Amino acid sequence: MTKIITVIFLFIFCFPCKAQDFNEKILNKKNNEKKIAIGDSNKNYKLFEGKIIEIDENTFLFDEEVLFVYNTSKELKRIFLKGIFHPEIVTGPLSKGILRKQELDSMLIRNDSLRITDFKELKNYYKTPTERKFIFWLFYKRLANPTEYFIILRNENATLETDIEGFINGARLIKIEKGTLII
Repeated sequence: MTKIITVIFLFIFCFPCKAQDFNEKILNKKNNEKKIAIGDSNKNYKLFEGKIIEIDENTFLFDEEVLFVYNTSKELKRIFLKGIFHPEIVTGPLSKGILRKQELDSMLIRNDSLRITDFKELKNYYKTPTERKFIFWLFYKRLANPTEYFIILRNENATLETDIEGFINGARLIKIEKGTLII
């Protein structure tokens, strides 16, 4: 019995696990960020046409839909306040009919329960001064792990000297790409 336990400990401590290390994570992230530049990025998404209310520093109301935004700078939260990015881009338009509670609870993607965290600009991936790329994590109701998303904003009047506030003022969303599930 002692020999079996010794052999088990030898296997545990002598053979390293094939866990994903830090370099692989960086490589995967760079591959996902490169993937965003591929394909047609000339689609112009519409600005949100309804009423946008900032309830508090982390909560935005888009007509009847609530979007929670955490761990994001005030400058980047202007993307939501200006209606450049809004819940309908991810979930589609909200149906105006009345749904029963069971129907609402059974929906996987609910417009009123989206949470975004870590909305950041990818400063190392500029193609031109008129386009900027961003990454964020999107949480859906009833899912523990977030999904990584990438977006590209375009401001035709931007130059190399344009700061983030000036860029957002004239920007339009031209591409959104769903990344990987974060585990």
